[in-house]
Amino acid sequence: MSSMSVLRGEPSSWSACERPDAPEQCYGEIAANGMARLLWLLPERCALRSDSVLYDIGSGFGHFASFLRSRTNSSRVVGVEINGCRAQEAAKLSVPDLTFVQGDVRRIGFADATHVFLTAQCWSSALLSDVTGRLAQQAERLACMTVFGSLPYALELPPILGQWGTIDSFASSVSGTWDPAATALYIVRKSGCNASASCMRKMQKKLAAAELQAAREANVAAAAGDSPWRLPPPRWSRRRPLGTWRRSSV
Repeated sequence: MSSMSVLRGEPSSWSACERPDAPEQCYGEIAANGMARLLWLLPERCALRSDSVLYDIGSGFGHFASFLRSRTNSSRVVGVEINGCRAQEAAKLSVPDLTFVQGDVRRIGFADATHVFLTAQCWSSALLSDVTGRLAQQAERLACMTVFGSLPYALELPPILGQWGTIDSFASSVSGTWDPAATALYIVRKSGCNASASCMRKMQKKLAAAELQAAREANVAAAAGDSPWRLPPPRWSRRRPLGTWRRSSV
């Protein structure tokens, strides 16, 4: 699996927490508008409800976990970060029902999670396989995993993700600090698909479609001199009584 030892576009304040000796701890995060787009495009099988428990694995400085806490009515949000420096800063953002835990997710796990979010751009195949395999299988309520990263990286994921689930859908042009055209993959619990060659071909076909869609959007943005995903984030509203988040009509 390809990885990036250093993610581009890092704010200077991140440098104090860099770990050159630990390439899996390289850092980048979803940009503000990317967070809104990722949440906006959650498929029905990944819908957030009032009893949802969300885990942000590799939560860094806590920005995305804080966004999830403030923009959803899920019952609990947990950020897990192995880098002690970043985890210490994230802890300052803790509020009721938002918890940050410092440590290795392979030991901590996420047994009570219904949704897991991963920015796994620099992770090794072994680490990602452990998280989306052994740990995911131990989480009995887990319904959806969202993997965020650059598309060339995402194209290599189906054989690993196939341990637990299948690609339900994807969102292109989800901006990150290192890539304004990154991709979010929405993985749902396996249903009628396994790690066979035919299943892998189906998943690869979906990702190829994502690549084509992203290229088209990039061309449109270039012609307009800007990207439509840099507009202000959309407003959100609750759909009662389930508390699922949806687009607002105002």
